[in-house]
Amino acid sequence: MTHELVAPTSKQRIVVVLGMHRSGTSLLTNLLTILGVDVGADLLAPNASNELGYWENERIYRTQDALMNYIAKDWGEYGFAYPFAIDWERLPEFRAFQDQLISIVHDEIAQAKGIWGFKDPRTCRLLPLWKQIFAELNLEPLYVLAVRDPSVVVESLLKLYPLDPLHAELVWMLHYLDAIRDTEGELRIIVDYDRWFTEPREQAQAVAKALDLTWPADDCDLISRLTQTIRPDLRHSKTRRPCSLPFVKKIHEALKQCAAIGQAPGQMVSVNFRNEDECLDAALELSSGGGKIALALGHAEFQAGNLEAAAEANTRAIRLQPRLASAHAGKAFALHSLGRLAEALHSLSQALALDPADPLALKVQAKIDLEREREKRAAETIFCRAVNVLAAPPIVPAPIRSRKGRAAPPIVAGVPGMCESLR
Repeated sequence: MTHELVAPTSKQRIVVVLGMHRSGTSLLTNLLTILGVDVGADLLAPNASNELGYWENERIYRTQDALMNYIAKDWGEYGFAYPFAIDWERLPEFRAFQDQLISIVHDEIAQAKGIWGFKDPRTCRLLPLWKQIFAELNLEPLYVLAVRDPSVVVESLLKLYPLDPLHAELVWMLHYLDAIRDTEGELRIIVDYDRWFTEPREQAQAVAKALDLTWPADDCDLISRLTQTIRPDLRHSKTRRPCSLPFVKKIHEALKQCAAIGQAPGQMVSVNFRNEDECLDAALELSSGGGKIALALGHAEFQAGNLEAAAEANTRAIRLQPRLASAHAGKAFALHSLGRLAEALHSLSQALALDPADPLALKVQAKIDLEREREKRAAETIFCRAVNVLAAPPIVPAPIRSRKGRAAPPIVAGVPGMCESLR
């Protein structure tokens, strides 16, 4: 599918709102419309989870949702916690999705009054494809990144979906790591959700400046509309549960600092991470192996003798990375130690099917085989003794003379403790 477009001499600007689900992207996009950004009329309808609306183009949402489900189709329900394959966007099978998005963007821009923009949290994960679209349509994307405390995001997600908290943290982290990496230092501004409720005017002015949007000299009406849109009563999730992943908090703190001081985020985020003992590359490695974090926890619990906790931690690792053989093996080890042999054998078979050479699986297999061999030998020993007893002739003891010279009745062989008088 091709589009007959006449390339302008300069690139046309569009606004692209990025950020994790439940992180204030809807509020930000709503406020952008007040600042003059046109997001079109084909929008998702509000519902109980988002009373003021999602401000998402419905066709873009449906196309991207289908695309992400196609990418993760073989990974199970936890597939979105994995990084996508390198250069996935270049595969021919994704061209149809790309053509659909090109057609949508082309139509929306043609109808827009002023600068057009769109928002969908899925865009964070799909930027490699979008960058090809922007190049083909000769567009200059102005990236805006919304960020919110990950502990609150996780709480909000758990109210809507049956997620493991660690899985939710991984998804949060991947959205931001992908966005930081794939915008390649071209983020215009990072917007802190919490700051809308403490410094709405200052943050709105910073957004307008970053996107070259006009801020009126008399801004009373504008500020009134902004404050009416920022509704503290709709700020449902406020508690802070500690995050499990070590880099989630660091990523949030760095992004929040960027939002607070308005510094060029690309360079600052990179420097902040590399000033830590660990670096962003390590975070990327962790994000590609989230199950291994739970696996390490399972190992620690096992070593501490907490077998039930070890089995649960390995179960969590399997949820995050279903093809992690060592997690299945670790679960088998814990279950075997708990005496739950049938469950242990099931987990062991899964581990060996994934990796016949997994060291822990082989150790568990050897342990079970040894116990079975011992049980077999013990059973054989008992059986042999029983056969020998049954095959041996009965032993009749010699009569015992009583003091009066009479013979005492003998004990009948094979019936211990019972006597029968022989006359």
